[in-house]
Amino acid sequence: MATETAPSESAPPEVSAPAVRTQSRLNTAWRDWIRPSWYPALAYFWSRVLALLAIATMGALQDDGDLGRLVRVWDGGWYTIVATQGYPHTIPAVNGQAVQSALGFFPGYPMLMRAMTRVTGLESYIVGPLIAGVGGLVAAIGVWAIARRLCGDAVARRAALLFCFFPGAFVFSFMYSEGLMLAFVVFALLAVMERRWILAGLLGAAATAVRPNALVLVLCFAWAAAVAIHQRREWRALLAPILAPLGTIAYFVVLGHRVGDYLFWFRVEDEGWKQRFDFGENTINKFLWLVNDYSGPTAQAVLAIGLIMMVVLLVFLWRWKPPAVLTIWTIGVLFLAVTSESQGARPRYLLTAFPLIIGLARGVEGETFRWVLATSAALMMLMTVLVAHPLTLEP
Repeated sequence: MATETAPSESAPPEVSAPAVRTQSRLNTAWRDWIRPSWYPALAYFWSRVLALLAIATMGALQDDGDLGRLVRVWDGGWYTIVATQGYPHTIPAVNGQAVQSALGFFPGYPMLMRAMTRVTGLESYIVGPLIAGVGGLVAAIGVWAIARRLCGDAVARRAALLFCFFPGAFVFSFMYSEGLMLAFVVFALLAVMERRWILAGLLGAAATAVRPNALVLVLCFAWAAAVAIHQRREWRALLAPILAPLGTIAYFVVLGHRVGDYLFWFRVEDEGWKQRFDFGENTINKFLWLVNDYSGPTAQAVLAIGLIMMVVLLVFLWRWKPPAVLTIWTIGVLFLAVTSESQGARPRYLLTAFPLIIGLARGVEGETFRWVLATSAALMMLMTVLVAHPLTLEP
């Protein structure tokens, strides 16, 4: 006669296969990616400490304790206007010519500022740098992750340090949108290298809502999609370049309908902000000035020295020969910078071309690396002081 046997109380509970796979992925992510990322996070923390010391020093020298004014310089003032007052309903103009206005600034960063201000109750001059700072942290971890994937742990650590202490990294302590854009861009490029097409496209759309130069991602994704389709008939890859420009498209459609001109941004940039395509003439003139005449404004010196830095970093990039999407991103954002009449090789634009920094980290090590890092950190503090001073330069 058969007897029923009660299940053992010590028997482990049944776990579904999906739950096991999810737990395995979490464990792998923690071991291989999340836990080791303490290094770029720590490097970023100390870089912000140095930047804060530079800002505090500038405030003391100016006998100015107004932190809001110190961090709201240059672009920050316009982003504050958008965050607190919104965009104008018409194109501001004088005698038929568009003038400088908030319409020249993309909405991703100031709209996030507005949302966080309403949720937290904090002032915009606190929320703005906070968003930029968190974006910089995420970007630093992303740069470390890409360098680690392509070049190994040692290069990844050097890349994280150089990125965090790069002269253009001052933007992570002020109200600039590069930090937020880079957070999306770096992980969008990482996603496309891992063939996560939808994720890459969505991150790209977020990036193109923050800054116009993020549209270079569309070229990167189009190249990756073309390769994927040619080699593997992976038609889903087209989702990345299709989704990526939606951030910019939404901005043009919504604001264009409001002001009655869907090309409003180009008019404001040309007539108001004097942002014109000049085939690099302005950049070349800055370099010739450095060679022939050392006198002149600080801004001119920064642009000229930035051009020299760009050429040196491009040599390291060429020696590295990274994946095509990283090369396209780098050349694309640099091209937009150096061919603009009023931009040039500013340190913050070199920062956005972050593969240059990975290439440098790959090419220098030992005592040479330590000297490069120390010089870079000193220049970052100098740039922070110059930016916090109201009469020096627009970086």
